[in-house]
Amino acid sequence: MTQRKKTDTGKWIRECRNLYEKTVQQASKRQPDPGRLERALAGARTKRRVGPEELEIIEKGDYWPYPQWWPKLSEQFGKPIRLPERVDSRAGRNKAVSRLQERLKHIEVVSIILRFLFPREFGIISPPVIGLLNLVPVPDKDHTWQYLRYLDVLGELRRLYHYQFKRIADFDMALWTAAQLQWREQQHEAILKMHRDDAFQEIRLRNLLECLGENWSRTLRERLLLAKELLDYDPIMGAVMVARCYEKIIREVGNRVGCEIRFGNQQMPVSKQLKHLAEFDDVRRKGVSPGDLDLWQFRNDAVHGEKNPVTGESKEISKMRAKKFLKGVEKLKKLLGDMLPA
Repeated sequence: MTQRKKTDTGKWIRECRNLYEKTVQQASKRQPDPGRLERALAGARTKRRVGPEELEIIEKGDYWPYPQWWPKLSEQFGKPIRLPERVDSRAGRNKAVSRLQERLKHIEVVSIILRFLFPREFGIISPPVIGLLNLVPVPDKDHTWQYLRYLDVLGELRRLYHYQFKRIADFDMALWTAAQLQWREQQHEAILKMHRDDAFQEIRLRNLLECLGENWSRTLRERLLLAKELLDYDPIMGAVMVARCYEKIIREVGNRVGCEIRFGNQQMPVSKQLKHLAEFDDVRRKGVSPGDLDLWQFRNDAVHGEKNPVTGESKEISKMRAKKFLKGVEKLKKLLGDMLPA
């Protein structure tokens, strides 16, 4: 039962891989035969050497349509390049990629060569798949690093869905097909299954968040900016983030003026504490009114949901109310900015 469930989970990957040749033909008007190209390069694979002859075989496009916008470098390739004996480790892959990239200067072409020489360990890096995986380029990293990161993600997919394929190239072809289908036919059954695949969507989300990078310092400003964007896609998540920023603001300002804000105080509700906070001179001089400070009901609605006064039932905070909450917190941050941490 468990094995059947796993196989069903990654079924969309196999379906997309099975559609690869057809999808390439639709896009390029040429019938691809990637397996035949792999066999044509078997000698170079065995010798662990790649030269202009091998690149010329790829560029001719007899077995696979070499994109016209990628440079044809076979005439200026120079002497053959020796490749590592083993490419099934990160160190070996790094050497192979680095040696070719140093000579060719085009990581896309490097990835094509390695994909057809060593399909078990390499795939082609391309904008459609990079976009599908949410792999935003890291500005201070070179092309070799970016490509190795891409291969790491494909390797993770292979570990997750090892019962589907053993080769990185098959995952690359499946994802390229998925990217094309998502663009042309969003309701395709394989694409619907892809969006329901929690493991794959987790990878995409992690890649998206990683693009925040080392410069993400978790400040109020950054979190409010992120919350603002989230509100259009997930008002609940965005509103909860706004609530966390609001709590930080009123606590920090309260501590600055000697008026500690306590959220669980039964004798003095938060709204009453905020009214008292608004009376402090340091707060009043900022032009902050009690109404500006008291967004506590918004906070409760964001965290717990809006309560229907008639039925007593709670529902998720609306996008309109979440945006109104954000606007109020942004105003507080602007007025009280010099009383808050940098």
